[in-house]
Amino acid sequence: MKALILDGDGRSHIGEVPDPVAGEGEVLVAMRCSGICGSDLVYYHMSSDQLDRMGNRIPCHEPSGVVVDIGTGVTSLQPGDRVSVYHYFSCGKCRECRRGQMQWCAQTRGLGGPIQGSAADLMVVPERNAMKLPDSLSFVGGALIACGAGTSFSAMNKLQPSTRDTLLVLGLGPVGLCGVAMGKALGARVVAVGRRQPRLQLASLFGADVVIDIAQTENVPKAIREACKAPTLVYETSSAPQARQWAVDTCARGGKICTVAGRGEPGWPAGPIVGKEITLQGSFVLPVWMVFDLIKFLVEKDLKLDRMVTHRFPIDRADEALALFETKECGKVVIEWE
Repeated sequence: MKALILDGDGRSHIGEVPDPVAGEGEVLVAMRCSGICGSDLVYYHMSSDQLDRMGNRIPCHEPSGVVVDIGTGVTSLQPGDRVSVYHYFSCGKCRECRRGQMQWCAQTRGLGGPIQGSAADLMVVPERNAMKLPDSLSFVGGALIACGAGTSFSAMNKLQPSTRDTLLVLGLGPVGLCGVAMGKALGARVVAVGRRQPRLQLASLFGADVVIDIAQTENVPKAIREACKAPTLVYETSSAPQARQWAVDTCARGGKICTVAGRGEPGWPAGPIVGKEITLQGSFVLPVWMVFDLIKFLVEKDLKLDRMVTHRFPIDRADEALALFETKECGKVVIEWE
């Protein structure tokens, strides 16, 4: 099969690797869409030695596709089923797995990290990780469920935006854009802050009431206050220290901030968080049980997240997809198969 293979230090190529085979309790999925995520760039820039130690050179973790074969013992899926793949594999037996928190399992391994990612024609996944897609959701939607939309949906479940709230979204990559779309669908007034023109335009497309261009704004906190006085809710997706400061400076007293950005220094400014009694909460992807709620939400709200995609590449140009996404001068970038 064809696959995108990382060479190390920001280099990659398209190569041929052996087809995987479904074993007991596993299904073989033919890819139809694989999204490019910001965290894929971490592996893209690893050295060759680091990739060798990790044991995998095929990136990406946002897969959707069609089941083409099943291993022994598989009962819930059959060839022809359309699926989105939950991208953390786990033991399936511990307390966290039994609670549906596979991402917290002590043995959890992520697609595109320690194990083969979705930038390949085929992949083998455990039966429990393949989540059936309704016909009303596209394969692009299925890929977004696997990470970007899933991450934002979990964060929105923590923030609980409603018609009473103003939601400030800091960072307008695909995860932030999903937050804009979901915040609007839940009734909040949304103020979106970013710096890349394609993404600012997409924030408007997904219903942001106010869009603030950092590059054209001398005083961003002032612009936020003029737009909404003080947001009751803040969704921080950028990891930028400056964005964290803006979140705390502008958040309403007693408000809530949810961050999905695990990288970046320095840490959060503690003084205003304490003084304004702000609730600061982290959110890490989404638990597998929440995928069912997310699928229902996307269908009921008719959220056409496909509109986020600005560039589509076939697998034999997947190296170009990765290089383009690194520029950030784009919306969502996906690899697609016919």
